[in-house]
Amino acid sequence: MSSGSGIRIAPNHSGVLRQLADLLDQISERESELNKLRKEYDALRKKL
Repeated sequence: MSSGSGIRIAPNHSGVLRQLADLLDQISERESELNKLRKEYDALRKKL
């Protein structure tokens, strides 16, 4: 058994982890933008 968190990251995975983090940031930004657009859409529909 290894001590610590139990998560072992090979040095060659650091680039992949960086890409995953960047993609997650982009997804979060797009979801925020999408939520804003949905609110605007709903507000306009209520005016009909």
